[in-house]
Amino acid sequence: MEILKNLISEHGSSLMSTLTESGFTADQAQQFLPEAAQGMSDAISGGGITELLSGSDEDGMASTIMSKIDIESIASKVGIDSSLASNGLTALIPKVLAMLNTEGGGLSSLLGSEGGGGISGVAGMAGKMFNK
Repeated sequence: MEILKNLISEHGSSLMSTLTESGFTADQAQQFLPEAAQGMSDAISGGGITELLSGSDEDGMASTIMSKIDIESIASKVGIDSSLASNGLTALIPKVLAMLNTEGGGLSSLLGSEGGGGISGVAGMAGKMFNK
């Protein structure tokens, strides 16, 4: 299951609006969104799941994801200032987590339903979520 990719496909216009409200031009937002999604995917699938799940609320999860993203790299790839990239991620991550919560029962329940539940199924679910 490619949950993040599907969310971006289904809610791309809403996420683009979030970025333009954060100071992006439409072109910058269009280039930034896939890079940001990849950064979120890497942060979650790169061994940060246990730490991510320890965040009891969306703010804690968002902070954990944000701390694992290479903002400078994303900014460089898109050709924007790192502060703008940071602003974009700060706006996007909670929105994506809320979408996961609404459409998928929350990240922890999605992960818990895989491989017998709990942390034991995290690696398999992360691979499915992010097509890895």
